[in-house]
Amino acid sequence: MRLILLLFILNTSLYAQEFNITGRILDATDAPLSDATLVTKDASGLFVKGVRSNAKGEFEISDLGPGQYLLEVSYIGLETVTREFTITDRSYSLGDIPLSKSSVTLDQIEVAGKAPIASQMDDTIQYNAAAFKTMKDASAEELLQKMPSMQLSGGQMEAQGEKVAKVLVDGKPFFGTDPSAALKNLPAEVIDKIQVYDESSEQSRFSGVQDGNTLKTINIITKPDMRSGQFGKIYGGYGTDDRYQTGGNVNFFQGDRRISLIGMANNINVQNFSSEDILGVLGQSGGGRGGRGGFRGNSAANDFLVNSSGGITETFSVGINFSDNWGDKIEVTASYFANQSKNETNNELFRQFIIQEGVGQTFASTSNTSSTNLNHRFNMRMEVEIDSMNSLLFRPRFSFQQNEGNRKDLSETRLEDAVLNNASTLFNSDYQATQVEANLLWRHKFAKARRTLSVELAPAMAPKLGNNQLASTNVFFLPEERSDVLDQRGQLDLTDQTLATEIEYTEPISELSQLSLRYKLSYKQDESDLITRDFDPMIGEYDQINTPLSSLFANDFWTHSTGLGYNFNRDRTFRASVRATYQHASLISDQTLPTDQQFNQTFTNILPFAFISWSPDKTRSYRLFYRSSTRLPAMEQLQNVVNNQNPLQLYVGNPNLQQSETHTLFTRYQHTDAARSRNFFILGSVGYTRDQIVNSLWYAGEDNPLLNDFNLSPGAQLVQPVNLSGAWTARAFTSYGLPVNFIKSNLNIDVTYNFSNNPGLINGTRSEALNHVFSGGLTLSSNISELLDFTVFARPAYNLVRNTANTTGDLAYLSQNSGIRFNWQIWEGFVFRTDFSHLYNGGLAEGFDQNFILWNIVIGKKLFKNERGEISVSAYDILKQNRNISRSVTESWIEDTRTNALQQFFLLSFTYNIRHFGQAKPSREESFGPGRSPR
Repeated sequence: MRLILLLFILNTSLYAQEFNITGRILDATDAPLSDATLVTKDASGLFVKGVRSNAKGEFEISDLGPGQYLLEVSYIGLETVTREFTITDRSYSLGDIPLSKSSVTLDQIEVAGKAPIASQMDDTIQYNAAAFKTMKDASAEELLQKMPSMQLSGGQMEAQGEKVAKVLVDGKPFFGTDPSAALKNLPAEVIDKIQVYDESSEQSRFSGVQDGNTLKTINIITKPDMRSGQFGKIYGGYGTDDRYQTGGNVNFFQGDRRISLIGMANNINVQNFSSEDILGVLGQSGGGRGGRGGFRGNSAANDFLVNSSGGITETFSVGINFSDNWGDKIEVTASYFANQSKNETNNELFRQFIIQEGVGQTFASTSNTSSTNLNHRFNMRMEVEIDSMNSLLFRPRFSFQQNEGNRKDLSETRLEDAVLNNASTLFNSDYQATQVEANLLWRHKFAKARRTLSVELAPAMAPKLGNNQLASTNVFFLPEERSDVLDQRGQLDLTDQTLATEIEYTEPISELSQLSLRYKLSYKQDESDLITRDFDPMIGEYDQINTPLSSLFANDFWTHSTGLGYNFNRDRTFRASVRATYQHASLISDQTLPTDQQFNQTFTNILPFAFISWSPDKTRSYRLFYRSSTRLPAMEQLQNVVNNQNPLQLYVGNPNLQQSETHTLFTRYQHTDAARSRNFFILGSVGYTRDQIVNSLWYAGEDNPLLNDFNLSPGAQLVQPVNLSGAWTARAFTSYGLPVNFIKSNLNIDVTYNFSNNPGLINGTRSEALNHVFSGGLTLSSNISELLDFTVFARPAYNLVRNTANTTGDLAYLSQNSGIRFNWQIWEGFVFRTDFSHLYNGGLAEGFDQNFILWNIVIGKKLFKNERGEISVSAYDILKQNRNISRSVTESWIEDTRTNALQQFFLLSFTYNIRHFGQAKPSREESFGPGRSPR
């Protein structure tokens, strides 16, 4: 009896086991074939499972019990292949499965079935490039704008309502993490698929444990027959008012080895660099821009970005990207990029302060700014497979930036009709910054599956140097008229050093779950020497140290964090992770100037994290994130030193600031109906921040010891950062895409709601700005042919602002951007292109409303064999109406700005497209699909 029971248990255990079948699909040229359909059936012919091959052609069919099976592999245009296999007591590989060319003609394929617009793999959306018709010379950026939930906003690509942070080409980085480089320089005709997903961190992809560090990523999968050859374009043009542009890009692809060269020079506001190119010069260097700098304390990246319609910019840039496999063990990707931009901006600003009911204090300024920004950036990723159990990942980064600028500013402050003060200011600056990082990650797999150990070391250094000069004449009219003259020079020497190490161990506790234990130690040291000297007319030198404007300051910040997590993964259809992290941090600040002080603070936090992802079938997926994080005050916010770049609006740091703590809940649902070519996407998020660092705004004349220390005259203001709780954000976004067959087009509809509650202090009284933004979008893009391409769009937005302290801050305003982009190859190679946009902003300050039409036209003629060349005449801003006006609203003020914009010019241009492809060689590491590690 015991023997029978033992045999029964063994037999039950054997048949309860589940095994995996792997393999690789190849096309007719023996190159990996992505997105092939694999259907598994049992011995009776019943459907068991279905999967698709990834961008490397690889597939995995998991959780199969012992028995006989039939595998069917199919792909449009290739012969269907079947394989029979039997599972007994182990997992194994079916090896390479080649698909030969189908005897069915291309015309028959088109009649039989149309390529689906999109398909869904787990939580990844994959768009079929063949389903979107574009002109032959279209770029990847133009192709993406035709796809559901994709749009270009402010020069940045957005996907599924979020900014795209990273673009890969066949699974490999392209020019670091700059999305615009790949999208602007890759031609649409080489693209086979577009994958959109949230890429997990390197560590998460290795261990299988979600850590919440994700980036919205686009993976561009190229056509197999275009992975070997040369392609790109070169162009040049010259026009009226000495406007010009020249540049090009050339890509050399040969299997795993890929080299891309890009370059450009122009003075028509065309750029191909991002905020990564100017990060190093932020901080002290961005303190004052017009009247705005002093209120920010530490600057945002936008202070140095060149807006495509703000000011006139001349750009020079060059870059190279390289990727290859060195032997069987090493995979390398590296890029170098350099650019120089020269910008001339004329700016008008009007700011209405929110003080109290019936009190209307305003600030107005006009400024002329010129700046030159030079940047060098290097990124590298090297992955070394030491053996089957160990691997190293080395990611060094280097950047150098230099920014020279000068600003002339005339400003005045009014109280109702009375002028309180005015200022004439000249500010010159010269800053440079270096940023060096060298991230090293060692990963080890144990013999037991899913038991892993990884150790990461991340040192970084970011020194900043610079000097500035301020010359200002300030006139104050109350209580009696007096004048102040400032003539000062400042020198900045800032060093930022960081060393962090992180250890993570994962242990399986069942077939579907595992535990993770993580410990992280980080040390950050900041040292800032800021010396400001006044001009001494007696000796004609800047030798008098201005103590309130000078600072010798040092920070030491230690962080220890320990986290325990649980991870569950069922065949990627259902994944869940929960983690709790205990974090202990200490901040020690030593100040020598302007006063000798020391500040010690200790922070203790419990930071929870939760993640759920569910894909019930191949058409739907759900995702839920909850995360918490802390943020340390910036060095500039902690320094108890005055920033007087705008003498009428001073800024002073606060060494008593505490770190802020943010909690965010995020959820989304996406559904893809490939049969009907329809896509639906919806997301929602809500966030709360405790001890957020906000502005405390004081007006001269109030009874505050802080004001007395700086002897502010009536009408002047002082801002200091403080901690306040109660900051809320919320967002909802939904998108629906469907075909419009009777005009052979695709329609995409999206609706967005954004809410923010930003607290602040005005003269010691709490003020909250509640901002509601309702916006929508409608995009109709043609899918007719390669000779006719149009896009019709409309994007209205309605802003509703309410202020809790003063109804002066209550307002509503409307903005809209609508238009049409139309490209048509008419006859015998003649091409007509036009871009017609209507822009409207209503409800702004007097003289700042805008309602204008921006109309551009290009007429060209295709040349040479296969129409690779084109000569064209362009007319920009035909109606001479282009302008640039914007509004920003905070808890303390409402601000409208007007900036000079590039206006009408004509350009004669020549473009030549390079296309030379050979037979593709098989590539071992072209891509491994979204969110998966190749190791």
